[in-house]
Amino acid sequence: NSGVSIEVSGFNHKLPVLLAKLADKMATCEFTDDQFERIRDQVEKSFKNFAMEQPYRHCISKLGAMTEQPTWTVEEQLAEMPNITADETRAFARSMFSKTFVESLVYGNATPADARELLEEFMAPLLSTGSTALHRSQMDAARVVQLPTGIEW
Repeated sequence: NSGVSIEVSGFNHKLPVLLAKLADKMATCEFTDDQFERIRDQVEKSFKNFAMEQPYRHCISKLGAMTEQPTWTVEEQLAEMPNITADETRAFARSMFSKTFVESLVYGNATPADARELLEEFMAPLLSTGSTALHRSQMDAARVVQLPTGIEW
């Protein structure tokens, strides 16, 4: 529910190239108003289609909304969609990586030195925008709520 999760796989000699391009796009995050509208429409359609998902998906969503804080339901997110603008999203994107915490797992045909180099190459574009490292102790801790017995939600 918080942060960005990235998973890449494939031929290990091409992964550094893919990650470098991805990090560069994340650091600059440029998009046109038309691109924004197209993606917002796709996300809004996805939120609306959630009503037709399998019941177990609704249970998982509601359980997360009740026990994890902060969290927003699909309905709350859908209600905010008309209020989101391209300019606000651009401003958020520019500030999103101002403080960055990266946790990584590299496995397969990579040595520890390869993994460190891969992470450094990924972080370089983000750090070039003025991003500073965020220590784990500075991160907001996810809060999980225990539901009392006998209360209906």
